[in-house]
Amino acid sequence: MESHNNNHGGYSAPIPTVATSDRKEVVIMARKIGRSAKTGQFTTVKKAQRCKNTHVVETIKTPSKKGK
Repeated sequence: MESHNNNHGGYSAPIPTVATSDRKEVVIMARKIGRSAKTGQFTTVKKAQRCKNTHVVETIKTPSKKGK
């Protein structure tokens, strides 16, 4: 039986991570995407988790600066 996760339609909520560098706070937002390993096309995370032989789940990190 397939386990259910809290993933709605392939969208994964950003996960904030706080890192310090030169006394500046940098918040790193991460989100997950699904991709076909054969064609490189984007798919849903749900499909990528289901078809592990032909798909991968990637984590994309995008840093955003807090305060200028």
